[in-house]
Amino acid sequence: MTTDDRTHEQIRELLAAVALDAADAADQAVVRAHVAACEACRDEFRSLESAAAAIGLAAGDRSAPALGAVRSRLLARIADEGPQRAGARAPRRPVVTWWAAAASIALVASLAALMGVRRDRDALRREIAEGRAASVTEIARLRDSLSASATIIGALTGPGVEVVNLAATGPNRPTGRMFWDQVAGRWTLIAHGLPALPQGRTYQLWVITTAGERVSAGTFDPVAGRAIVQATYALARGQLGAVAVTEEPAGGAAQPTGSIVIAGSPG
Repeated sequence: MTTDDRTHEQIRELLAAVALDAADAADQAVVRAHVAACEACRDEFRSLESAAAAIGLAAGDRSAPALGAVRSRLLARIADEGPQRAGARAPRRPVVTWWAAAASIALVASLAALMGVRRDRDALRREIAEGRAASVTEIARLRDSLSASATIIGALTGPGVEVVNLAATGPNRPTGRMFWDQVAGRWTLIAHGLPALPQGRTYQLWVITTAGERVSAGTFDPVAGRAIVQATYALARGQLGAVAVTEEPAGGAAQPTGSIVIAGSPG
């Protein structure tokens, strides 16, 4: 199997064995080639090498055998036991080597498990941090929404609010209400039944004074026929002549040029 045949996770599982010098030459070559190019695996591999050096696996001055060699020796020993039981027993091999091999295998598993726990812990920390950030963002959004709702409610229900009903005589008969907060100079239009306009066209709101001055209160595009438009314009009591919505070119006009969609007068 070449390096390209192994997945990132498959190579990562071999890091501990290679760090302990308990893998065959092929596995070592694949892992060392991979960690040279993968920063995450390189850092983990260095940590495993440091741990292995600190613990010290050698029995006496002998290094722990590679896992492949250990497995081959175990199989050969099992195969030899049958003839040995029938005849003279062969001299026993030193136990120290097999204890070192067993220690190597156990430590490989322990280190791999430890690194898995560390990865899970780091992933959990990231999830908690991301969840906390999402919660902060959601709380801020709710606060903004609550603030906007409170502003709209205040604009509709204050003691100095005058209501102007807007209507149309066309077939679609859209309707609207303008709430004029005379103290704050704040205007809030709530409209329903507005038809969608062709591309390049928009709705424009106008405040018309008793002197005939037409003041633009902004352009807007309804959503599903509904719209809420807010504007600020100081106007003295008794100087409001009418409120109107017209259809204008995109971007609006300096003065009304299109047809009146809805309109109304105070009183």
